[in-house]
Amino acid sequence: MRTLRFDDFEDFAAEVSDMYDSVCGGDDLNSVCVVALYEEAKKIIEQLVCIGHPIANVTLNSSEIDNYFDEYVIDLNSDGIWCEPAKRANGYIWCESDVCYVLDNCSSKVIPYVKGDSGNFEVSIDEMDDCSDEHECDPYSCNHKARCGVFDTAPLKTDKADKVKTAVKVDADDLKYSEVEDGDLHGITVSKSNGTGRYESYSIYSTKEYSIEALKRLLPEWFK
Repeated sequence: MRTLRFDDFEDFAAEVSDMYDSVCGGDDLNSVCVVALYEEAKKIIEQLVCIGHPIANVTLNSSEIDNYFDEYVIDLNSDGIWCEPAKRANGYIWCESDVCYVLDNCSSKVIPYVKGDSGNFEVSIDEMDDCSDEHECDPYSCNHKARCGVFDTAPLKTDKADKVKTAVKVDADDLKYSEVEDGDLHGITVSKSNGTGRYESYSIYSTKEYSIEALKRLLPEWFK
């Protein structure tokens, strides 16, 4: 699958609109589809509306409303913009169109169900990777997977303690490792005392390795 790169969602929406104009050829049955997660789907639809495409039928809900965390399929045809969940109780639906775009933060499990008669394209949008230092990261909704440090890996062993702030110290000896049935489990314990007898200790375990900077962004309350 060929990868296309765009600076922002406005540029990508223009590509989708231009591609639709190119493939429709006066045939009302022709269409272009995009597979994306909620945040990206919302921005793409907003930009397509700005270009002038009308809303035909859109079902797009935040995961906080319906607890749906998977992909949506956006279809652009002669009626306008359509959108619906790409995954149902029994799995993914077929996403068939003249040309299909799949954003690069989508699950690879959706790929076999994407069929573009004239081609399938993976899409990378630079705007998705821009994460401000002042941004308070929400790992459950944020798709900035590359540059903010949250998904950086870190070795389990280190030669020296990593001092986060004067009140919090994370030692190499606090890193735990054990085998579990569903994979490798890594853990860390963070402790602090306010000097008046109050003591706090927090632990986190995950099958993914995180750097200290990643933990600071994921769990800011721990490191105050």
